Amino acid sequence: MVDILDRLKSSIGKGATVVSVRSKEAIAATRASGQIERLETRRRAAIEELGNTAYAMLKGGFQETELRAKAEAIAEIDAEIGMKREELEQIHTDAAKALGKDIPLGQCACGGPIFEGSKFCGKCGSPVDPKTEPDPETAPTACRCGAMLVTGASFCGSCGQPVTPAIPSSLP
Repeated sequence: MVDILDRLKSSIGKGATVVSVRSKEAIAATRASGQIERLETRRRAAIEELGNTAYAMLKGGFQETELRAKAEAIAEIDAEIGMKREELEQIHTDAAKALGKDIPLGQCACGGPIFEGSKFCGKCGSPVDPKTEPDPETAPTACRCGAMLVTGASFCGSCGQPVTPAIPSSLP
């Protein structure tokens, strides 16, 4: 009888922990997602403003410094969006760690997660060769859409496009 009560107590404790971690994760993720949406709205407005300025300049006279300043402002917003996406990913990673779940180290070419010690992809069965993983120094970190890429990703988790060389973070 005592054993049943101990198991019941343990189950209730685990359930409470899961609810606590998941609710904190949901609140933080919702906050970060809202910030990303606001930044993306600012980005769209800045791009529209850049386009309107360029159009006006085509009619009147070209001023590279004004265009460059607007483009740099857009690049700064892109960097903020990237940081917020990393923050959002970290929120989910922290919650998974708090619940004792395995954290993927990267992705297989098929998009499946690769966990520490994996010899084969759990999604497609392809062998995982640590020697062929991308070099973090040369691997792209952002997609053309601006989303941050998971290390070793072949496709963007945000738009689904194949990974291409990294986008420059600033203008020349």
